[in-house]
Amino acid sequence: MPDLNSIGSHPDPVNTPVPGYVKKSAVTQVTVAASAFQVLALNWDRNNFKIENNSDADVFIKEGPGASATDFSIRIPTNSQWEPYTPVWRGLITGYGTGSGNLQVTEDV
Repeated sequence: MPDLNSIGSHPDPVNTPVPGYVKKSAVTQVTVAASAFQVLALNWDRNNFKIENNSDADVFIKEGPGASATDFSIRIPTNSQWEPYTPVWRGLITGYGTGSGNLQVTEDV
């Protein structure tokens, strides 16, 4: 059997980034407003995100600026969660709501 150390350089399995591997997560609370508000800023390192609607009304989410009740990507009902399909949008994400409360947002990078 050959000596694996003599074959050449091998990546460090502990410190080598793996595509789609989450290095860290950040959880934030975003207050729902009756005008467009920022949910997540542009982040090229984003691997995934989750949005949980803890407000007392539906929230409209848009992949881009200026979410409204008529211009949105997805509607998240109250007490519901949304996790996007792949590929994950890495640009600005905005929201719009008519109730009060917050969104719990988890961003994985």
